Amino acid sequence: MRDLHEKARYTQTTEDQQSRIDCFRDSMSDIYDSVEELCKPGRETSLAMTKLEEAQFWAIKGITRENQKPVESDIKNNEITYTRNISKVDLTACGSVGDGDRWFVLYWEDNIDNGTIYFRRYKNGELKVDITKSSNSNNLGKDFIKLVLDKFLDNAEII
Repeated sequence: MRDLHEKARYTQTTEDQQSRIDCFRDSMSDIYDSVEELCKPGRETSLAMTKLEEAQFWAIKGITRENQKPVESDIKNNEITYTRNISKVDLTACGSVGDGDRWFVLYWEDNIDNGTIYFRRYKNGELKVDITKSSNSNNLGKDFIKLVLDKFLDNAEII
């Protein structure tokens, strides 16, 4: 058998995942029954059932793939920030520049990538943030920076 594309392969579920899938299917069954009982047959009812089937499909797909690394085509508008598990954040450098400007650099690693975030606070209060990554996987936004800072502050030794 040939090597299948990642998206075409069967995804083995854990016992917990299968339990949640079964619970979700049971809930969806009640909704299907309600639509059939309360709505007259017609185009709108047919569309409603199709959309419910689609919602069920995507919910189950989400459960089965929740531990997999997202594929580039799945990444849009920082959605990936909610699936990142930041494993390491280190302060690699800090200091001051000129007349009161302060800067620091955080190195981060997660389940998808690694890189560096450069912070520079100017004396006028403006904050500049630059991010470098080992790959061009996506556009990391404010939510991701907050995740890195939260992880750093949780692990930082306050003196």
